[in-house]
Amino acid sequence: MADALHRAKLIEGWGTETLRIILALEERGMARPQFRFEMGAFIVRFESPSLVFEKSLEPPLWDTLLTERQRKIVAYVREAESITNKQYRQLFDLKERRACEELVEMVGQEFLNRAGQGRTIHYIMPD
Repeated sequence: MADALHRAKLIEGWGTETLRIILALEERGMARPQFRFEMGAFIVRFESPSLVFEKSLEPPLWDTLLTERQRKIVAYVREAESITNKQYRQLFDLKERRACEELVEMVGQEFLNRAGQGRTIHYIMPD
């Protein structure tokens, strides 16, 4: 089946993309993924970007994982030790909803941790 799909140019040759994935990750200083075959499914597991982020803070890695605004926020939080939604909005002239979405996204990507409750919520660097 895979051979027929390859000849029809619907997929790459068997196994060629795994090598491209590995090379692309290594070029960016990131860890190799885990390749597994379980219960009839091929699974690729990538190391969390935050784990790689902590191991290597080389500029090319920042460029591939963070937007310009996210890089500024990480630098700000490293310096100031935390940031609130209000501070984030003021720094970038954003609406409250947009600031909240972006901060939640950075928490989801594990570039920031959320601390506090209610009105005391602020964002800090992960341990």
